[in-house]
Amino acid sequence: MTGSRRFLTGFAGACLFVLSAVAAVNFSVDVGRIYPPAHGELDQFATAYVTRLLGSERRLVAPVFERAIKLKLADMSSASCLVVGSSHEMQISVATLPRLKDWCPSLANVAVSGGSLEDLIAMMGKALAKPGVTTVILGLAPWSFRYGADERWALHRDAYVEARARLGLPMRADDDWGALAKVANLVSATYFLRNWEVLRGTHNRAAPGEVVEAPAGAANAPNQAATFDHDGAYRYPQRFLDRGSRPAGRVGDGSYRIAEPFIDKTAAADFELAVSSLQRHDVAVVFLLMPYHPKVLTCSNETVCQAFRTVESYVRHLAGRRGINVIGSYDPSAFGLQARDFIDDMHLERSAIRHVAPLPQGSPAGSPSPGAGAVISR
Repeated sequence: MTGSRRFLTGFAGACLFVLSAVAAVNFSVDVGRIYPPAHGELDQFATAYVTRLLGSERRLVAPVFERAIKLKLADMSSASCLVVGSSHEMQISVATLPRLKDWCPSLANVAVSGGSLEDLIAMMGKALAKPGVTTVILGLAPWSFRYGADERWALHRDAYVEARARLGLPMRADDDWGALAKVANLVSATYFLRNWEVLRGTHNRAAPGEVVEAPAGAANAPNQAATFDHDGAYRYPQRFLDRGSRPAGRVGDGSYRIAEPFIDKTAAADFELAVSSLQRHDVAVVFLLMPYHPKVLTCSNETVCQAFRTVESYVRHLAGRRGINVIGSYDPSAFGLQARDFIDDMHLERSAIRHVAPLPQGSPAGSPSPGAGAVISR
């Protein structure tokens, strides 16, 4: 065997060993309760967690399997409004955004980290299944109008498939990969790091199977744990908030999940059909655009600003066509928001959320630059 062949064989063997070790940790620790037999326990835990959340006088420490909890909250809550979206919207409640009282006598926040179009569809389907839901607040990120922006929805594929049928959306060939996603997740470096934190005892969320109350009387989230309020609104751990007000040089460029096409033709058509289905069943829809850090709007990454212009223009045109109210803008200057109002490049401080409002008619904020329109991928 030549030296090069020995090297390649050894290299392939080393890669196989590393992937096997990663898969072994991911399967055995399984912090997200994805694989059997743990997956069979997840629904029971989610039911117990949400029952406690809705009935407890204290906030609960947020578990790692956030999507299972939020899907169950959508099922079990009696709220008349659902807030759907990504981490941009996870802190929202009637307390943090009081103008929602115009639409929401009661509210449940079912937004999830990295919420993708698939997550939005799953939650819109949940809303349509509950006669008591009268309004859906749809948080729309710059990645909301293309499929596959985040893969985590696939771990709860059944809810998504059920929602497509309920909303009258045809199934897509690309959606049929739930089992494949679980196999791919076995060798995921991201999932490995989450599981490794558990092995090292450093994970800052509730351990699998636990329902943990926050300390009594705590004004803010406890130092070592993120929490959920009774309505599903998220509170960051204090040690994360302490990273806020960082120097401008340490603030990101807002490019998380943003990629072309900003608006895919098929994705946009499915979204509009889902919204139409809600409206046809007398469920009101409100669009919500959460602002980004002022540094992001300096457009050091022009792709990000092009995404903002394209998506916000499309959202406002769609809202006008369908008679939908729009709250917010990606542009923080529209609301007088400054760097100190942000945790990072794309998340507002809890106390600053109240400033987000509908824009006056004809406001230039969020409008595209000359020649930039709502470009839809063919």
